[in-house]
Amino acid sequence: MFTQYRHHIALYKTSLAQSDYLCVNLLPKIGCEVRSLLIDCCFSVLQHDLFIKYFGKKMPTIFPNLERIGLVSYQYNQLMAFLDSLHDLNHLTEIRLYGLFSIRSVDQPTAVRSLFRANNNQLTTILIDDQSRSLHFRSIDCYLNILRLRINLKTTADLPYLFHAVPNVQYLDVIIDKHGSSWTYFDELKLSPLLHLTHFQLTSTKQLWMLEELLELFVQLPIVQHLSLFLFTDDRRLIEGDTILSSLISTVQQFDYAINFSHTMSSDLVEERSQMLQIPKLSWLLQVFLYGSIPSGLNHFSVILNAAPNLFRLGLSFKCLWHLIGNPQTCLLLGQRITSLAIYDNATDRSSVTLNEEHIPIIASTFFRVCYLYADLTHLPKSTTILSNNDILENFTTQNLSAQSCEQEYQVISPCSSESMVVCLLAQFKEHRLVGVGIDGEFSEYLQKKAKQWLQDNTVLCGQEFEAVFNDELDRLLIWM
Repeated sequence: MFTQYRHHIALYKTSLAQSDYLCVNLLPKIGCEVRSLLIDCCFSVLQHDLFIKYFGKKMPTIFPNLERIGLVSYQYNQLMAFLDSLHDLNHLTEIRLYGLFSIRSVDQPTAVRSLFRANNNQLTTILIDDQSRSLHFRSIDCYLNILRLRINLKTTADLPYLFHAVPNVQYLDVIIDKHGSSWTYFDELKLSPLLHLTHFQLTSTKQLWMLEELLELFVQLPIVQHLSLFLFTDDRRLIEGDTILSSLISTVQQFDYAINFSHTMSSDLVEERSQMLQIPKLSWLLQVFLYGSIPSGLNHFSVILNAAPNLFRLGLSFKCLWHLIGNPQTCLLLGQRITSLAIYDNATDRSSVTLNEEHIPIIASTFFRVCYLYADLTHLPKSTTILSNNDILENFTTQNLSAQSCEQEYQVISPCSSESMVVCLLAQFKEHRLVGVGIDGEFSEYLQKKAKQWLQDNTVLCGQEFEAVFNDELDRLLIWM
């Protein structure tokens, strides 16, 4: 039993102290037995930096039998640093990415090349989840080593480059994120046939598909055996009769098919269906994210909470959150379920009430089990008042000031600022045993440059063990405790 635990190590939702102990005392001793490794930068927000510090140059020595790696919530620079550490790992063939951040267009070629050629071109499997941002291939890309691939593309215009890049792929799962402007020219995309592909899955729910486009696609899959499609369409031929079944190639042994059909529904029918709302038990539902304005069926959210006993992660705008907190039944269930909370800005409704300090005690008491917290504070200004040592010397005698303090500048935290909200959040969530905190906002230059020092000087974190940085790329304050 213990051997199995050694085989699969997940540095997931671990505190700073736990991770440091594991990296110093445990992993070097059992590294040769580790087969799979997961590194989490979503909840343990600075996990990557700690891991690279200890193992960046010693991966082949410490983990010689590593077969699979999972990376959670990685950014471009972190991904590049980690991929650079992967070499001469003779058994490593698989990488999984979860929640990969957006990569700039100028960095896409380097990111794709480094990922697909990692570990001396020994990878055969790359699986990227549906919460990750899309990747883009070039016409010159070709990776013969890839046999299994799950990936997100931006539009259908990326399909030809993908098909050309992985000619030997046997399992391919593609998610297309957006509506492509070149959709009307699908028959001109010149897809290369995938002669080894036996398992193909396509999810494309942002643009309309027609039967003709599917027929064109099927031609390029001459030996596919397992075919799965989840599409958006207004073509009735794809939902009526056996048109789609008769269009499949003869090699198909299993066909999974789901259609989002574009049509209008009367308001009376919508109301009737909402009154009859019944859903089965959703044991696999772990996270819910609500974007934009308040959904029309938000009053039924308690039904989802009752049906999803394992739901732990919730992300929504402050307006939606405040609406839910106003319902006592929903409020009780939220407190019992949610351990990870993300509060977004009211991006689509700037006129509505916004998150401020008076709301924090209520949120903290409602979500009493939260150990990871994200908040968007971009609606708040930064603190701007700075007192230099000269100002301080006017009020104190120099003999009472150390040489170090005379060289410093002291920031006065303005009320209703991003900084004052950070102080309030950490104070109100002090007893929650937070592991990770992420806060988007406009902050003072001092906080951006010396985040850890600022937090030690101004918040309840003084005297605690933690790490903190301000991430310039995300404009986000990250705290790991």
